[in-house]
Amino acid sequence: WCLCPHTSWQPANLELPNGIAATLVVKGVVLVPGASVSLPQSPLPVYCDSRSTVVCIGNPTTEGPAFAIAPGIIVILRDGSIESLWLKPEKWPDL
Repeated sequence: WCLCPHTSWQPANLELPNGIAATLVVKGVVLVPGASVSLPQSPLPVYCDSRSTVVCIGNPTTEGPAFAIAPGIIVILRDGSIESLWLKPEKWPDL
């Protein structure tokens, strides 16, 4: 059961945005290691760039504060909500 199958990803030209090192705090949700949490605006579009090996979940054109919450993971917020989640995985799937 795949939560985000790569067959639904849309090709795009992407570069991982620069982000300020931060810790992400989610109010009203108990985060359990290894478990997922649905976003209120799900499902979100997913964009990928095989050249840069970057994935963007949400709006890739969003501007706003960008936060690096882990190596290769950037979150862009708007009005306290996640507008886009950027990932640069260490391993890239054969698409």
